[in-house]
Amino acid sequence: MQHVGKVPKRQPDASRQQFDLIRLKLQLKEAIDEENYEKAAGLRDQIRQVELELRSSSPAT
Repeated sequence: MQHVGKVPKRQPDASRQQFDLIRLKLQLKEAIDEENYEKAAGLRDQIRQVELELRSSSPAT
């Protein structure tokens, strides 16, 4: 069971994306455990997109 609560309105986009990334990775694990590989592939693609967005929004060091 997963708790889904309210997200603060002032929450930075990076924090929201991190939360989404964790949620997607949990869903990916569940899809693999259930041998639902088509769903897993879609989730994998979503994870890659969120990770790309996180990298592009983080300041260069």
